[in-house]
Amino acid sequence: MPPSTPDRRTLLELLAAAGALALAGCSGDGGETTAPETTDSGATPGTDTSAGSETTDDETPVDPEEVDPEASKSAARTLVTRWANGEYEAMREPFTERMRGAVTVDELRDLWEQLVTDKGAFVSVTRAEYTTSQGYGVVVLTGQFTEGQQRFVVTFDGEGRVAGLQVPPPAGEYQAPAYVDRSTFTEQEVSIQATDSCSLGATLSMPEAEESVPGVVLVHGSGPHDRDETIGPNEPFRDLSWGLASRGIAVLRYDKRTAGCSVTEPTLDSVVTDDALAAVDVLRNADRVADDDVVVVGHSLGGMVAPRIAARGGTLAGIAMLAAPARPLADLVVVQNEYLADLDGTVTDAERAYLEDLRQQMERAQSGDMGPEETVLGQGRSWWNSLATYDQVETAEGLSLPTFLLQGGRDYQVDPEADFGRWRDALGGRDSVRFDEYPSLDHLFMPGEGPSRPADYYEQDNVAETVVSDLAGWIDGVAGDAGSE
Repeated sequence: MPPSTPDRRTLLELLAAAGALALAGCSGDGGETTAPETTDSGATPGTDTSAGSETTDDETPVDPEEVDPEASKSAARTLVTRWANGEYEAMREPFTERMRGAVTVDELRDLWEQLVTDKGAFVSVTRAEYTTSQGYGVVVLTGQFTEGQQRFVVTFDGEGRVAGLQVPPPAGEYQAPAYVDRSTFTEQEVSIQATDSCSLGATLSMPEAEESVPGVVLVHGSGPHDRDETIGPNEPFRDLSWGLASRGIAVLRYDKRTAGCSVTEPTLDSVVTDDALAAVDVLRNADRVADDDVVVVGHSLGGMVAPRIAARGGTLAGIAMLAAPARPLADLVVVQNEYLADLDGTVTDAERAYLEDLRQQMERAQSGDMGPEETVLGQGRSWWNSLATYDQVETAEGLSLPTFLLQGGRDYQVDPEADFGRWRDALGGRDSVRFDEYPSLDHLFMPGEGPSRPADYYEQDNVAETVVSDLAGWIDGVAGDAGSE
């Protein structure tokens, strides 16, 4: 197998998750992929490819009333079986056109050879689960090999074409960081009423103290995150919640609406802002949390929307923005994909074609001229238009409340210069605004060395203690000094 295979695997995990990076995690969004952003922005790192019948614009969203989950499971099983049998051309037959352009037969062969090297000979598919996400059908398969198991995530569009294929690294188990003291706080299950028909599960971490304490609402990055913002074995929001609660701060974290409820016409407000405001109300009503001592802490997309939450949320003590994009998310989708394509030092013709197609899609998404049924990266015009009409930097400039911006120096999803630098240019002259950069931390604010890559998010770690300590100190300093306009 060629020595570049691990980097090729990183590229493949990027291609089908392009939308997730900025729309749905770390991880995406995760990031803002979360890889993640995505995107985001976050995106869930794994092995990936993506495409559309002609472009992603032409992919038909899945109709939950018409889709046959069993047929999708069968198609996914057939896909993996063909892969195991070396039938690479037959495997590519149901791919969308853009996916065909994104991954070659040689790349599929190299990846399977790597799987067999790691896991032993393929035996069979032992489990299949079906769900929907962002307008696509998603089948998660468990494949049994002679020396272990491997998950496969196959994404289908509304016409049954394969629009994505992921081979995520195996997840380990969450381990609480050493800076957490579980004896100093309790946890309570609560709920947040997002809409009349949508109730979001949530957890309130409350310090064991008799006096009033400041409170924090955590707001997720892009993607259908649970309350812990789980990605692989890592749970950054649980780290933050437990770390801050150990330091005397109440924290409310909740499942994102896209993780637990159907969103008919997603917008920035229906996916992020409205639920964050509802969570603020829940926290304000908690015993021992003063109304004026509530802070919103947003990560990635959540950090980007934090100024909007503050502008609409009445009196907040402050906002903290972790890895918050200053540029439009559509721009970040392209930049993140360019970064991942170049990780192995070589950008192939297929990768260039994919990136050019992606640029055209992002231009279309930002044009404001999408049709009512048109989608780009699985999202319709309601989502893209809501992003186009929101300027996070301008909104932040209109606020007067304490603001804390934190940035990892190894973050490839939100750039320390292009994004964090723009925030500095816009807000750097204000006494109420603090900037901290952490050179060795990535998008999840976890330590590492060398260029950051999606696979890092699947290695068990925790949010760095210095981030938790800095946040706690800042929150203690601003609690009671509300100033949102």
